Amino acid sequence: MLGTEKHFDVDTICLAVGLSPMSQLLKMAGCEMEDNPKRGGQVPICDEYGETSIKGIFVAGDVSGIEEASSAMIEGRIAGIAAAHYLGYMDEEELKTKVKEQEDALDGLRQGMFAPKNRGKLIEKTEEGIDISMNLLKKGYVADDEIERFPGVTHKVGVHPVMECTQNIPCNPCQDACPKHCIRIGENITSLPVVDPDVDCIGCGMCVASCSGQAIFLVDETYEPGFATVTLPYEFLPLPEKGEKGYGMSRSGKKICEAEVVSVRTSKAFDHTNLLTIKVPADMAMKARFYRKAEA
Repeated sequence: MLGTEKHFDVDTICLAVGLSPMSQLLKMAGCEMEDNPKRGGQVPICDEYGETSIKGIFVAGDVSGIEEASSAMIEGRIAGIAAAHYLGYMDEEELKTKVKEQEDALDGLRQGMFAPKNRGKLIEKTEEGIDISMNLLKKGYVADDEIERFPGVTHKVGVHPVMECTQNIPCNPCQDACPKHCIRIGENITSLPVVDPDVDCIGCGMCVASCSGQAIFLVDETYEPGFATVTLPYEFLPLPEKGEKGYGMSRSGKKICEAEVVSVRTSKAFDHTNLLTIKVPADMAMKARFYRKAEA
């Protein structure tokens, strides 16, 4: 973030966001650099406010080190606050107050199972005291006999969200995406999501599309006698068509049942994630988590 003049221009925005080519510009500008593999390679040396070795040049985001998106955004705010102070838009006391607010928010994001303090440790329970999925750690997927222990995995008549989020990570887009507010994370962003049993899901699918981990499904266990439906995220082309026959796949990627495509939904609001609804045998409602077209 350039602070040589009392205005913000395109260069200022680019450096704040942290576009990778900016590392080269910083080096050309004379900023002291270091080769730090943990931070993504060649990065500028900067202080706690993101100010480089050259006064008035601030950095944040990937240009100062690879970071999870939410954390990078907060680091950008800290750098912006420091730049505003450098330019004379706030005094020292306001600088410290505003930076402290952002640092507290950043500390909140860096909690949970994958916080720096837990690196190298075998975490056996979630923050809620639930046994973690050892199968996930060893094989990469949650086993059928483990999934029911997590609070987001619910059963209800009619369409309802099933949240197969099993790890305490800083993530809450599902809570913000739900127009009926039936999904709750709470103040602690690393908490496992829960579904409010008193709020009826309208089946919009916004939570399914918003989940970057593709761990949310809409399930109707009582779709019709002997059958259930599962709505899942689908990002492959070509898209299946309504009425198409195929197979329901387990969390491990194995065929477990026959499946029929009930609907395929696309929308700009889904941000390039299509929603595929398949009909499966009722006893597969909590096991079928992907769809594969039957071979011709």
